[in-house]
Amino acid sequence: MARLGMAGAALVVQALAMVLGGAAEAAPLDAAFQTQLLQLYDQFNQAITAGKVDEAVALRSSEARKSLRPYLGSKAKRRELVETISQVIPDTIEVKHASLAKDGKSAEILTVVTKKAPAKTPKGGPPPGSVMAMELTLDFVMEAGQWRLGDTIFGMDPTKIVPCKNPAFEPIDAYDDGKNVELGGPIVSVDFETDYTLVVVRVLDEENCAYMPNREAIEKAGLNLDLLVPYAIAEISGLPHKTDPQKVWVDHITVHED
Repeated sequence: MARLGMAGAALVVQALAMVLGGAAEAAPLDAAFQTQLLQLYDQFNQAITAGKVDEAVALRSSEARKSLRPYLGSKAKRRELVETISQVIPDTIEVKHASLAKDGKSAEILTVVTKKAPAKTPKGGPPPGSVMAMELTLDFVMEAGQWRLGDTIFGMDPTKIVPCKNPAFEPIDAYDDGKNVELGGPIVSVDFETDYTLVVVRVLDEENCAYMPNREAIEKAGLNLDLLVPYAIAEISGLPHKTDPQKVWVDHITVHED
């Protein structure tokens, strides 16, 4: 594996194009189509709120319907389903990123949502009336010529993500060349500086600062700079910082287009 120097050293790069969790390229989602899909999610929520369980379930994908099947066998189970889902229907929703699979058969919308805590909350829960924020990923799939709501995956409170505390560039002497670290996650930001490139990558609930050569050196090494964008998935290996666990000197990077 070649060592990434900040000036003229060889860069080992693999640029793989794939959708998150899939095997095809993704394209940005058209604004009108994004609205259409969000309306589908809203229709599902409205049906649940109205207690129209069958109508709500019909809007879900075949895989999602399988997971809901245990709640359809009795009135009690249906009430439980309505109560459970109603508790997490967002008050507000803000789209952060949206993409359509190259084959046009699936789409993903990444959002941040808010929800006001109810008057009665479980012990240890948020204070009544407080506003909770959380990430929500909405998956959609095309089935039998119709778009269906797939998985709805709630994530963490984005305000709880630990930022990279010290993004200042440091020379390679600050890194331990006797060790190797591997990390991966969505790209948060990319800054092309005069002498280096800073790629901030989120790993679970923590951001990590990864340092690469400058733009010119990266282009000469053959990496498509169009792939170094927020939400693309980066897999990185390199030298860990001697004292800062959130810093890495990149030896090798694989970029998966979102």
